[in-house]
Amino acid sequence: MEGPPTPLDGCNLLGLHTVSNLIDPSLGTWNSTLLHSTFSNETCWQIESIRPRSGLPDIRRWALTKNGDFSVKSLHHKLNLHSFPLTVHHRNNIWHKIWSLKTIPRIQMFVWKLYNLILPVKDYINRILHTNDPLCPFCDMHNETVHHLFIDCPFSRAVWFHFHQATHLHLHHDLSVEEWISSWFLGNNGQEQEIGWAVKCATICWHIWKVRCKVVFEHVNPSPRDVACSIMPYLFSIQPSSPIHALQTTNDQTTDNVSYWTAPSFHVIKLNYSASYSQSVNNVGLGFILRDHAGRVLGARSLSVAASSAEESDGLALLTAVQWAVTLQLRNVVFEGDARVITRYLTSNQGTVGWRTKNLLDETKILAESLDSTVYVYIKKNVNKVASILAKKARIMLVDDTWNHQPPSFLFESLNADIQSVIMDVP
Repeated sequence: MEGPPTPLDGCNLLGLHTVSNLIDPSLGTWNSTLLHSTFSNETCWQIESIRPRSGLPDIRRWALTKNGDFSVKSLHHKLNLHSFPLTVHHRNNIWHKIWSLKTIPRIQMFVWKLYNLILPVKDYINRILHTNDPLCPFCDMHNETVHHLFIDCPFSRAVWFHFHQATHLHLHHDLSVEEWISSWFLGNNGQEQEIGWAVKCATICWHIWKVRCKVVFEHVNPSPRDVACSIMPYLFSIQPSSPIHALQTTNDQTTDNVSYWTAPSFHVIKLNYSASYSQSVNNVGLGFILRDHAGRVLGARSLSVAASSAEESDGLALLTAVQWAVTLQLRNVVFEGDARVITRYLTSNQGTVGWRTKNLLDETKILAESLDSTVYVYIKKNVNKVASILAKKARIMLVDDTWNHQPPSFLFESLNADIQSVIMDVP
């Protein structure tokens, strides 16, 4: 929703002055009847997907940031996007691809500087410091601009021509540096190219720059063949089989290696929750399964609700799970879900969640204080299969079902698989 909602023509707006007029004070929820008599169905869905802050003070939220807080950066980006929508979108897309290159961070940083034309080439330095030495250190014939050094210089061209797959990329003299780098990610027909192609181009440019610096500062006299020969082993080392593709890891490894459902301790109840979200529909499915230390089913739920994002759906699933646990007067509960960012936020306040999700999780924390003990655990979605099935059913069938002790038959296969893991886990 880009701005304030527009009321339907001819509707009665008497007494509707603030947002609070649209909320049922006795329930703390939206007055659905009033909403649908005032706004279109699409607008009503967008409003109802925002959960009122129950028992918490109202806060102004800035719609241009994820956390809802104002920032000059977000305003600047919005103004630029309004003035130059295609340019800003394209640059952001290329920046994302640059920082996603499967290579070392040093090369990523180098390519980012190259794309933004901020490498300290002689032509750039001479305009600031007036060194009177703007010529290219390789050919000593033309000013050393970024375009000349990597595209036009005879030395660099000779290096490029040792790599046949990159040859056609280097022949586009009419392209700017930005356009040339963008072409790394495209094939001959303008379609998306394999990421390995861009890594190869980035690596070649980086080695050319390293040799250039040696020429300037160490006064070496390399040949294009020597440079190409030094690049080839490096390119071979960063093939998909190389460990470099596993550089990015996560600190949250507590249950990543668990491939089956585990039962809780004695006198503890485990409540698995999951959300099923699809951008193509206006509803979200939530699924819950309640089991004890022996794997016995104590209850199950399948519920259809409204939410505006996958992250918010996960937050709403956990809040609903805690509400259910409080209603059942449970005491010691393990809440196990397949949303890592939700669990990480609750257990260590790490990670960034959207302001709508944060509202849900803050309410969850307050509500969970009525339980004797709570533990939040992250598991992979394939381990959380029973809750996932219930969530998907709710999204597709638009149901609100609850089962006490006797689960539905479509869960038997998955429940039996979990029971077998419990039996195998018993010493």
